Amino acid sequence: TIRRALEPALVGRAFDDVEIMDARLTRPFDPVVVAAELRGERVEHVDRRGKYLIVRFESGRSLLIHLRMTGSLQHAPDGLPDDPYRRAVVRLDDGSDVAYRDVRRFGTWLLLEPGEVAAYIDARVGPEPLAASFRARDLGARLAQRRAPVKAAILDQRTLAGVGNIYADEALWRARLHP
Repeated sequence: TIRRALEPALVGRAFDDVEIMDARLTRPFDPVVVAAELRGERVEHVDRRGKYLIVRFESGRSLLIHLRMTGSLQHAPDGLPDDPYRRAVVRLDDGSDVAYRDVRRFGTWLLLEPGEVAAYIDARVGPEPLAASFRARDLGARLAQRRAPVKAAILDQRTLAGVGNIYADEALWRARLHP
């Protein structure tokens, strides 16, 4: 949903200015350095893998955004209202802004060089459960090796990409399995 909402605003646009107001967002990297590296990058594509939003640039670099529990992104064509929870703002070359907001400050931004995205995400995220190639037997094989309670195993992002608490609860309820 977030990817689909942002894609029309971002694709083809360049990052004219970037301000990162919270050093935790890019840690351990200096937010001033990350902001400077992002300036001038032009968005080629906006993708998603699990809970990662992937902003792919024409240069081959990618910005990985993980919203965690309370992060959100908002495109503002006509300026941004005051917000004490705003952690970063990207000014696009059309004059609009994209604001990153995070009440609990758990979200992360990571700028990766060309060729680094797949290895980074593959080490942290399992297969997409809604992909056409995904089968129930694939999940069974992944769970057969686990000793954790089934809900904990499903919530582990290395088992399945993008499954959160509500989805895990609903799936287990429908399957009539105790978590």
